[in-house]
Amino acid sequence: MNKKFSTLVAGALLAGAVITPTDLLAQIKYKTGNYSNLTVTETAGLPAANASGNFAIVFQNAGTDYVAVVDGTTNGLVAKPFSEAGLKVDAAKIVITENGSGKFLVVNGAGDKLGLTTTAWADAATTFTITSVAATPALTMNDATNEITLSGTTFAVATGTSSTLTAKLVSFDQLADLIMPVETAKDLSASFFVLMDPATGNVVQGNKGAAPTFVSYTPTTQKMFWSVVVTDNGNNAGTAKFKNKATGEFLAPTAGGAHTTVAVTRDNADSPWKLATYSNVSLSAAVAGVSAINLGAVPADGQSLTGEQLKTITGAGFEASIKKFIDGDKKDKVLANNPFDGLLKPVSFNDGAAGKVLATVKAEDGTPFMLQDEDGNIIVIDLNDKYAAGTETKYAVKAIAPKVLANALNDADAKISGRYAYNFTINASDDFVPGVNQPVASISAATKGNAASYKLGSVDLKGVPTLSAEVSTDAFLNAITIKIGKFNTIDVKKLLTSTPSFFTVTNKNTKAAYSDNYKTVLGLDETPAAEYVKASEALVGYPETQWAITYDAGNLVLTNRERPTITKSYPVAQLYTTSKANVFAVLDGSAKNDTIEFKATTSYTEADGYLRLNADDLRDQKYYLGAASSVFDNVAYFVENHNDNHQIGLDTKKDKATEWNVATYMYEGLNNLGDRVEYRPDTIQVKSILGYYDGDDYKETKDADDEGTVILKMLAYSFQNAANKEYMNYEAAPSNRYATGEFGVKQGNLDPADANIFAVKVVGEDLYNLIPLKDETAVNTNTADAIDWENVSVEKMYSGDGATKGILNNTDMYNQTENDLFTIVKKDAPEYRKVAMADTIKIYRESSVNEAQVLFEKGEFLSIANAVQFPTINPALYVDTAYVNRGNNNRWEYLLAVEAKHWDSEIKCEIEDHPVHKADTTTGRFLVNLMDSANVYAETHLHDNKFINEEDGEQWAKLGFVEGYHTHDTLYLKRPNGTYNVLPMDRSDYSHSIAKFAFRYVDQEAGSYVIETGRKAYNENGDYAEEVGTGYLKWLNGLVVVVSDIEQAEVFNMNEDETRTPTANEGVTASEVSVIAKDGAVIISGAQGKKVTISNVLGQTVANTVISSDKAEIAAPAGVVVVAVEGEAAVKAIVK
Repeated sequence: MNKKFSTLVAGALLAGAVITPTDLLAQIKYKTGNYSNLTVTETAGLPAANASGNFAIVFQNAGTDYVAVVDGTTNGLVAKPFSEAGLKVDAAKIVITENGSGKFLVVNGAGDKLGLTTTAWADAATTFTITSVAATPALTMNDATNEITLSGTTFAVATGTSSTLTAKLVSFDQLADLIMPVETAKDLSASFFVLMDPATGNVVQGNKGAAPTFVSYTPTTQKMFWSVVVTDNGNNAGTAKFKNKATGEFLAPTAGGAHTTVAVTRDNADSPWKLATYSNVSLSAAVAGVSAINLGAVPADGQSLTGEQLKTITGAGFEASIKKFIDGDKKDKVLANNPFDGLLKPVSFNDGAAGKVLATVKAEDGTPFMLQDEDGNIIVIDLNDKYAAGTETKYAVKAIAPKVLANALNDADAKISGRYAYNFTINASDDFVPGVNQPVASISAATKGNAASYKLGSVDLKGVPTLSAEVSTDAFLNAITIKIGKFNTIDVKKLLTSTPSFFTVTNKNTKAAYSDNYKTVLGLDETPAAEYVKASEALVGYPETQWAITYDAGNLVLTNRERPTITKSYPVAQLYTTSKANVFAVLDGSAKNDTIEFKATTSYTEADGYLRLNADDLRDQKYYLGAASSVFDNVAYFVENHNDNHQIGLDTKKDKATEWNVATYMYEGLNNLGDRVEYRPDTIQVKSILGYYDGDDYKETKDADDEGTVILKMLAYSFQNAANKEYMNYEAAPSNRYATGEFGVKQGNLDPADANIFAVKVVGEDLYNLIPLKDETAVNTNTADAIDWENVSVEKMYSGDGATKGILNNTDMYNQTENDLFTIVKKDAPEYRKVAMADTIKIYRESSVNEAQVLFEKGEFLSIANAVQFPTINPALYVDTAYVNRGNNNRWEYLLAVEAKHWDSEIKCEIEDHPVHKADTTTGRFLVNLMDSANVYAETHLHDNKFINEEDGEQWAKLGFVEGYHTHDTLYLKRPNGTYNVLPMDRSDYSHSIAKFAFRYVDQEAGSYVIETGRKAYNENGDYAEEVGTGYLKWLNGLVVVVSDIEQAEVFNMNEDETRTPTANEGVTASEVSVIAKDGAVIISGAQGKKVTISNVLGQTVANTVISSDKAEIAAPAGVVVVAVEGEAAVKAIVK
């Protein structure tokens, strides 16, 4: 309530009037005619004693009509113009009374008495004198010497003045109130004015492109409000025009006509412009027949906003900005301890029994109202919490739980029930439109039953501006600027920033009562569709719950990272900021409103959320697959059950688990001739478009084809039983199972094309979902986009929950189930044996006794001979690392050399500031698969190729030592013509190399292994094979060759304590007789025509024969046997 309004009310109450706000805006008029038409009241010369009705003293002065009124401060009589007086509020109501000494006119409610000197009232104006008597404050009219005088509009008592006043005592029914819609202005300081017709109280309404009209005043109708625009004419004189708030047009009698103006003046250049009078202001041109207007100032606090009005701002409530006033703009200061933050809702308590309230709230459409914040708390002024600043009482403003406030209000103790002021009123100007305007005049709150009222202001506590409250009639708090509206809508630029990001969207409501999505995160339901799902069941932080945000036509469009066809939109106009960063209230008109957080993820990779195994390393590692479940004692391993026709079951015992080869799904690129030109792991590419800001410019991560450039790449894998080479696949109805072959068919899935391929989705630490990808519409190995993610059926594998055996099947990918968790674990022990760099080793056949049969260089080729029988053989080999400590590599590869020398070098460039060149280099002769030499040699020696060892129609390349050097991860092998072949040691071209060797375990405890190397095909027609496959070393016909089948490979072991220096075996002649033990027999090679005796450890002869072929197999008992070949040293062998 402003002070002017308060003063009017106080004066009216002292006069005994019952008033309304409308009464305060009235002005008096004659019901008919004018002053000359008034009928003077008389009864037998004087008004009768106790005459019925009310009377008023009316007179004219300088052409202006006046009425005698009671001053609200002194209770004395003053004169007030009709245009500024209201009949009910201001006019002194006179009644007739009798006190025994004369008839008196008494001012009703004030006790002041007036008497008449004449004995009769005439129709004409009556002259009378007003004097005082000793009994103050009574005033009687008689012939005494004290008389009343009128100076301007103020009555006074003077002695012996003989002043006379011509007036009329008239009944109220000859007068009427003309209601003005707003108070007449006192100056031109208001922002907007109302132009009022003095005769009718109607106001001027601007009409776009048409003439103005006079209509009844309706608050908040913007076409009724006018601002004053002054043109300085010089000499402190000016011309004022009126500009309409809604249309922006100036007042004119007709559309497009000359502007209607009024004259204004000012005292000096530093003074404000003013009018000579604000009532009956003459217009330069009449408007709608009216040539003068009353200029009404739009009251700053003319309306109390209702809850219904406030809710229209956002659809659910409003937001408030309250700051310490400095300039009403950017210099205003933020207030501490300010609970008016975030979305505020007008509410009231639900009624309880016996006049009490419940601790639950409902929407309040009226006024006053309580204010509930976004956390469900109620804003109050706490009268028990006072700030110790100065001597005045200043109260804290805070938010408390509804239950706390309800308990206080229900307390029988008035001190407790009256502790909080909680019923708020927000006062705004008449031209305020919720949702359009923002500044309001004041915010106040009342205690229970409106017993006391308090208003908001600010106080400086140790220099910090702080929100506070004071009693409504006090005025010591600092001024505040208050704005309400929806100005706190989301700032898209601040959300998206300059860094393209994915976002996790989480519900942040504090209670389930506030939102149906309490404790949820935006993810995918089983459909799948965008839906808020339980945070405890969602993959928070993974692509499934990550969303790319773009800004389009006033909407934030959220696109799922994992499924880009699934989107969800939020209109920006429905997202409102809260006190927490990137937390917004969703105000969409729903009964309940979500509060959501957009949490940005700026660090992301193309491999997020999906397992990515190195394709090359997979070739050298076996894995256990398992279902993770508490039913299975944490893990039940995949087991192929042959008794159930290839069905894959589960077993909790690891020693029964099937070992699996895991292979990446490969893309094969073919040229127009059908030749392979590209072969690489295929990827599923999921593209996202992320919105971001570059300065003030909105941009998106997309290419010229509008394709997203932020890509999620998934590798696809197949699973192969390592023992029988059968691939896992899904067998649909009626079987509905995972197996490695068809039901009832003995041979399983041996063709990779029959394998199911899977994306391996990370769902926790070492836990995965297995997503089957392969179907006829999704896979085409001859196209770059081999796997179409959007066409893949949205499923995942799940396991049965039998305690001893489970069945694997499929379910919807986004179904929440505990049976969809799987493990992929490397086999415990390494697949390959590791050797130290620069070590000298001896490699021997595992089956030979006393490490006798060793690898060594015999002539041009690698061979095996009995070092015990021929002690001059030097089996020492130098080890140089070729591919060992490389990322996740577990297939350690080496170069094997003789006559090797290793050193580190430093070469300083002659150019100043150039870096020093450092290198480690090994020279010598390196063991190499000689297939390249065999292919060249075949051009001239088709039937006697010395580099080939043939058996049963198959040609195998021999190995030999070739001069060269190893430096900078490259092996250079010298050709006969002096040039060099270049062999990179990395695996960028081929997984294997003809010069690198790995020791693949056969028996880790014994340390035995097969030797793995690169293998090329032999082409007798001279076509050189470039592709390098996997090969293994085998002893064949006295020499070592490279075969393709690991089942044919020789089993070796090594002595890493070899002390001899790796040198050439020049002049060594060694027997080519070999003895190999196998299950229940020994195989003797190279002993054709010789006598062979086999005896056990007791010296008993178990076999005695002459060998008739180059290779003979002789039965022998299990255990250690001694084999004596004629002309050779006896050797021991272990028969299994």
